[in-house]
Amino acid sequence: MSKSSLRLANLFSITLIVVLAGVLRFSHLDLSPIGTSQSFLLRVAAELVNKGKWPLAAGQNAAGVTIPPLIEYLLEVSLLVRREILTAVHFQALLSLLAVLLLYLYGRALFGRQVALVAAFLLAVHPWAVYSGRVIAPEHAGLFWGVIAVGSLLMLVRYGRFRWHLLLAVVALTALTQLYFRLPVILLAVVTLLFLVVLAGRGKETASARWWLVAIGAALFLYLPYWRFERTTGYANLRALWAGWTGETAVTDGAVFTHLWQLADGSSLFRQFPAWETAVWPWFWLGSLLAALFAVGWLVALLPAVWQWRQKYGVARRAKVTAVLALWVLLGVLAFLHHAPPLTIADLLFLLPAICLLVALAIPPLTTSPVHQRKTAVAVVGLAIVLVSSGWLAHGNWAGLQAQDAGDLSWGPTVREVTTAVAASRAHLASYPDCELIILGPGNQQSTSPWGVMAEFVYPTTVRFVEQGRGFIASSRCSLYFVAGEDAFAAQWLTQHGQALSDERNFEPAPGRFYYVPGQEAAVAAGQTAWRNGLYLQSVAVPATVAAGERLQVTYSWQVLLDPLSGSQFQFFNHLLDENGEIVAQEDGPGIPTTFWQPGDTLFTHFYLQLPADLPSGNYTLVVGLYTWPDLQRIRLRHSLETAAPLATVTIP
Repeated sequence: MSKSSLRLANLFSITLIVVLAGVLRFSHLDLSPIGTSQSFLLRVAAELVNKGKWPLAAGQNAAGVTIPPLIEYLLEVSLLVRREILTAVHFQALLSLLAVLLLYLYGRALFGRQVALVAAFLLAVHPWAVYSGRVIAPEHAGLFWGVIAVGSLLMLVRYGRFRWHLLLAVVALTALTQLYFRLPVILLAVVTLLFLVVLAGRGKETASARWWLVAIGAALFLYLPYWRFERTTGYANLRALWAGWTGETAVTDGAVFTHLWQLADGSSLFRQFPAWETAVWPWFWLGSLLAALFAVGWLVALLPAVWQWRQKYGVARRAKVTAVLALWVLLGVLAFLHHAPPLTIADLLFLLPAICLLVALAIPPLTTSPVHQRKTAVAVVGLAIVLVSSGWLAHGNWAGLQAQDAGDLSWGPTVREVTTAVAASRAHLASYPDCELIILGPGNQQSTSPWGVMAEFVYPTTVRFVEQGRGFIASSRCSLYFVAGEDAFAAQWLTQHGQALSDERNFEPAPGRFYYVPGQEAAVAAGQTAWRNGLYLQSVAVPATVAAGERLQVTYSWQVLLDPLSGSQFQFFNHLLDENGEIVAQEDGPGIPTTFWQPGDTLFTHFYLQLPADLPSGNYTLVVGLYTWPDLQRIRLRHSLETAAPLATVTIP
């Protein structure tokens, strides 16, 4: 075959791979989940567009440490183009698609066309790569930067050109530390940078001081916002990062090897969701074959350099490159032998491009030379395994999309549902421009509700949140209510006092409805059941008799007369006392967060006290009160030095 024909075939192949990768990442993208973490990230990113507020930090990682804001800046790029949720998800998919193309370009420059095509094909259909391109998360963006980090590192080893690849490698390593913000990843980045310093000192073509200064300056610049944030917190997150790695909760085990095998397998993602697992052809052994090829590829990459070094022949340049690739994966794994829990497969996602390269290196070059017939046979078998396994993985990805579309596979609200809710909210608010929006659904804060992102996408409308089943706000001003779930108490009140809007929308898995309610004039509070923070108790509903072992539901209605001081947070305590004044059951909580209290509002709160199964028969007293959070200072009653008000007697038969 002529060179021009080879180039044409190569171009055709990579085009098909990129198209396949795009189909798997962009098809039905409106079915991508918007959970609490996705909602939080999108809301913070949208604050820059709406308010010009630059985020200095993002959300928390799995270890509970607040991470640097790089993921927010990446999302802001898309939101500046178009202020829509789907645009941000498209941008995440685009990064994943670019990772496939970049891996091909790096692989071709380093190892040739065959390795490049096989590695790109694997990354195009790999379930974890596809999933990372469809779901917004800091770790998922690590796939894109992982390609640049390992690709530029190997280019420096292969060609020794310490210019743009030095800058790309340093920036990519810095990005990985920000997106994961775990000490094992930081240690891997530091070791890699030290290796680059040694490599630059021993190489024939070294980088000028200017390129090193530019690279280090770019890394420091990326960390500047987070450094400012940490100064305001007294470096609490840096201390928590260190404490999580050195403290009693830290774990030393070999779980990382299991996760690495599952990542190389690919089909492990299907097994995490029963509906997805049953929708896929049951050929999971094909994923195990891919993982085995990865193990073979790791040995093939490392052993030639070891053998040449022991024979003192001098290590060939290609052998050095493959050895560095194998060692980089090994160091990434060893760094996680000691870690702060939890450890998930997503924590290793940045290694997936290197895994794909190692699988491709396990297959000998395909040649028509009769001298290498045995290698050719091995290459044909290896390529057949990759093609069949990758085809099955592509089928698994598509089966998952079909299961989502049919409603059999769900992770909570989807982009389609949240986008529809935003569009409906905007339309209703245009009809009632003076109203606020109150959302009843999971979570009682913007940061804890999957619907919290709506606050920034209906800006500048005031948005308040109430956790369904935990309470309700009867606002003193006109309000639009979005009920994103089943709440019998709220539905009854809204039916009595409001108007269900005509273009009712249904959401999966729970129905969502919009109501318009004019401002409610609260009754004038009277009596002694009032606290000095301006909260009056209007009524309490509690069953007179309840059996031991059951859950006692208490519903209060409160009137807010004073605007809480800025920054103040109050919690309710609900105690069931025996005749000796001892607590036999209790539940504390915010009910409705203090940030959403407004003078003139009536608040309804529900609390649930789990009674012990062995609770003796008799009469018990229900008392309620408030305290500040987090300093736990009780609030006194308005006309008394007491802090708790006895409200009702509950009989246990």
